[in-house]
Amino acid sequence: MDKVWNFFTSLKLAIFVIIILAVASIVGTIIEQNQPIEKYRQIYTDGAIRFFDKLSLFDMYHSWWFLLLLVLFTVNLICCTLDRLPRVIRVVRNPKTTLDGNLEKSLGLVDRWKKKGNLSELGETYREAMGGGFARPRVTEDNGTLHLYAEKGVVSRFGVYVTHLSIIVIFIGAIIGNVFGFKGFANIVEGQSVRTIPTRGGTNHVDLGFSVRCNRFWVDLYPSGQPKEYSSDLSVIENGREVMRKKIEVNDPLQYKGVWFYQSSYGPAGASTVTLAVNSPDGSRGQTISLSPGQKKEIPEYGRISAVDYNANFQGLGPALLV
Repeated sequence: MDKVWNFFTSLKLAIFVIIILAVASIVGTIIEQNQPIEKYRQIYTDGAIRFFDKLSLFDMYHSWWFLLLLVLFTVNLICCTLDRLPRVIRVVRNPKTTLDGNLEKSLGLVDRWKKKGNLSELGETYREAMGGGFARPRVTEDNGTLHLYAEKGVVSRFGVYVTHLSIIVIFIGAIIGNVFGFKGFANIVEGQSVRTIPTRGGTNHVDLGFSVRCNRFWVDLYPSGQPKEYSSDLSVIENGREVMRKKIEVNDPLQYKGVWFYQSSYGPAGASTVTLAVNSPDGSRGQTISLSPGQKKEIPEYGRISAVDYNANFQGLGPALLV
């Protein structure tokens, strides 16, 4: 039992887990998380994709091993706190006010000097000096020796444990969110509703137990075409009736039964058509063609063009078409 306790209270364990978490976070930054498989195929080989997928590196922050690291670090912090905090409390409540040989050896800064005079008068002089520049000392007389004890910043002893508590609360929240929560994305067309949400990665669907309908969508653009502000009018439908309605914006979500709905992006719904102007090499206007995503068309004298993907707000710069 002592070996188990010593393992979880070990500083080496804390350092090891912190290093692994730091390395994992770097990997999670380099490898984009929760992207479509088509995007990964443009970047990595099939072998690399299979290897990364086995290690859950495409959804690393929800993987079992990352969750295990969080649990291990949380247990380590709790055990370290329980192991050391009682001793700190005892020292604060009952400080050693007399200086003996063992205590003197344990102190980092020690100085000695001689002063002639009456013991009580010298004690009063040093007490006033310490009280003015440091803290009012406690005076203890032991076998003809006068001990003056003073300390300052007692609360700072507990600063590290406040930090531990903050980290523990954050990690427990992350663990609960990973185990019991979910995060997903859904496109809701104006006038339509959704009841199930595909989770991140699209592997599972969560039944909300109610429906969310998009009544209307607005978008305001700058003269350059970049989006200025966009919002949606949402309704929550439960048991066939509207139980809640709210206009949401980017940082003003709708919350119902513990589920938060954020406005994250917008785009065309269904088979949208994009019109392109094809110019000649000399700059003169040639012809216009209309394409839907996935459609291919022949351009006389130039070859074939295919619309791969359309994004109405690519990286915040406005509409973009991948051809």
